[in-house]
Amino acid sequence: MTAREYLTQARMIDSRINSKLMELQRARELATKATGLVSDMPRNPSPDLQQMESRVVKIVDLEREINAEIDELVDLKRDIRELIAQIRKPEYRTLLELRYLGFRTWDAIAEEMGKAQGDPSIMNLWVHDGSKDLTVNRMLYRELLRDSLDRIFETEYDHMKDCIESKVFGIGLESYTVGSNDFYIGYGPSRGKIVTLDTGHFHPTEIVADKISSLLLFIPEVMLHVSRPVRWDSDHVTIMNDDTLELCKEIVRCDALDRVHIGLDYFDASINRIGAYVIGSRATQKCLMQALLEPLAQLRRYEAAGQGFERLALLEESKSLPWNAVWDMFCLRNDVPVGEEFIADVQRYEAEVTSKR
Repeated sequence: MTAREYLTQARMIDSRINSKLMELQRARELATKATGLVSDMPRNPSPDLQQMESRVVKIVDLEREINAEIDELVDLKRDIRELIAQIRKPEYRTLLELRYLGFRTWDAIAEEMGKAQGDPSIMNLWVHDGSKDLTVNRMLYRELLRDSLDRIFETEYDHMKDCIESKVFGIGLESYTVGSNDFYIGYGPSRGKIVTLDTGHFHPTEIVADKISSLLLFIPEVMLHVSRPVRWDSDHVTIMNDDTLELCKEIVRCDALDRVHIGLDYFDASINRIGAYVIGSRATQKCLMQALLEPLAQLRRYEAAGQGFERLALLEESKSLPWNAVWDMFCLRNDVPVGEEFIADVQRYEAEVTSKR
């Protein structure tokens, strides 16, 4: 049994109890109704006591089952609470308690998280739906998705923002994806939802950075799901490559640092998890810093004057600017490892902490 399966047992038992309580209520109503019908029949002073007794026995048995499951639920919740208490971070404990002891929806939990941190949380929705082979009813399935999303988003939250994510195709969806990029580009602005751009959810020849300015004209915010796709949506660890750098440059060029949310993907588990987090985070920060150091004002003056040669020359020269010296100073001022010094820290953490879990 996985940890998730163990934790979800409480919700399943609670659902069974609620179902049986409804069944018990119906049984009592039927028994009361049957008693009333018998009492209103003067011609038959001897009602079917055996049938009545059978109904009462069933009610008693059901009550016994419910009480037994309530005891089981109480014991299981106690065990889960003790297990969750072993987690060091209080925010993680709170999240798990809300989900697996309070049976809250993820939307409601995200609302609580946003309220607690004083900054709205982001709830991303991606629907893996489509067809492996040819379909002749694209419109129907997209109408169903539109209507379903409308129902999902009926509840408005003050401290949580919804966003929606598309994909060009997926395993089992090779021929048709209901929630395509075109679908969500239409749905998002029309419903006031944030659109998520996953760097691995487009054709390899598409430039995701080019989509940011188009979206920002019609929606207030954009969510980026940044990974490193290798030939498909492989979710390799984010690195400082041309794609990530171009994304960050476009955010800065659009003056949209306060309108673009950046989420990094670490799905690839082939390397140390902590190392993956550090590499991806530092790579993205380096790209953002290079974007901020770009001589943008001069570049735009060249472009406005039609000086294409000068613009291209400065773009090329800016690639070799000593940005790494600025990065090292940034690390020093924030008391974090400079250069490859973090490798030893990650190795030490793995030896002293993660390997002992």
